[in-house]
Amino acid sequence: MIEIPGFTVTEADPATAAVSLLVIAEELGYVRPSDEWVDGTGEPLPDDMQDAAHRLVEAGLLPEFEEAIRG
Repeated sequence: MIEIPGFTVTEADPATAAVSLLVIAEELGYVRPSDEWVDGTGEPLPDDMQDAAHRLVEAGLLPEFEEAIRG
C-alpha cells in the first residue's frame, strides 16, 4: 500500500486517476487560460484526471504546478 496525504493506493486499486497522473507527471502540462490539464501531446486529460491533478497539486505532490494554478 502507498500512502500519500489525501490519497491511499492499494494493490486492488492501482489504476486510479491520481496514480495515473503521478506516472505521467513528467509529461503533464497545465494551460492556465482554460484551466485545463493536458498530456505530453497537448491533448486535454479526461475529467476524472483533471480533478485528480488539482487534488494532487493541493496535496503538494505536483509542486512544479502550484504557482501555475494559483496565478
